[in-house]
Amino acid sequence: MHEIVAVVTEVGSKVQKFKVRDKVSVGCMVGACHSCDSCKNDLENYCPKVIFTYNSIYYDGTMTYGGYSDHMVATEHYVVRIPDNLPLDACAPLICAGITTYRPLRYFGLDKPGLNLGVAGLGGLGHVAVKFAKAFGLKVTVPIHHKKKEAIELLGADSFLISIDPNEMQAAMGTLDGIFDTISAVHSLLPLLGLLKSHGKLILVGVPEKPFELPAFPLLMDGFGRTNVDMTFFDTYERALFLYLCPYI
Repeated sequence: MHEIVAVVTEVGSKVQKFKVRDKVSVGCMVGACHSCDSCKNDLENYCPKVIFTYNSIYYDGTMTYGGYSDHMVATEHYVVRIPDNLPLDACAPLICAGITTYRPLRYFGLDKPGLNLGVAGLGGLGHVAVKFAKAFGLKVTVPIHHKKKEAIELLGADSFLISIDPNEMQAAMGTLDGIFDTISAVHSLLPLLGLLKSHGKLILVGVPEKPFELPAFPLLMDGFGRTNVDMTFFDTYERALFLYLCPYI
């Protein structure tokens, strides 16, 4: 558990942003070098010496345990205040799956009403991606071979595509403006690429243990228009803004 929520029990003498009993959250990082170009531009998540909230070595040489700890000490720079109208239990998933899906949708312009978005994988990230996409007014298709009832009835997806049915996949080719790939198991990207419109975007947030097999020819035929990215975590400022927006989405 690398992203956590908590209540402040004590503050240091130089802390200015927080006080005891404040509701706060800590994202996936708790430290960085603060001297490289990334850190100087408030992009500590790209720092080569970033210290993660869980399973990293802190400045004093101790191991970080994140949400597995009974309590933790964090520099206020990496702490985000939780709005009063956002319960702790609702906030915890947003600090991880929430920001990981919300930010790429906004960053890559897949937040415009009427766009067609595919969400591949319906685990923790996929669930939240469908809900945010629907909140943005998108039409959501879930290309997966199970969980049809969950995708449509519980999460509100507009359509369900059986990914192992070649006829359904063929019929859906070139229909999606973007695909949010949350699958963490090893899988082929080629079937997903075929579903994209020209200049569509394939956003990768799943982390398979083996490298992707990415054929170059389909990308060349599309004029380099399909964008493949891996967006996994974001800076502290974005998390703070995101939490304040969430109750109103």
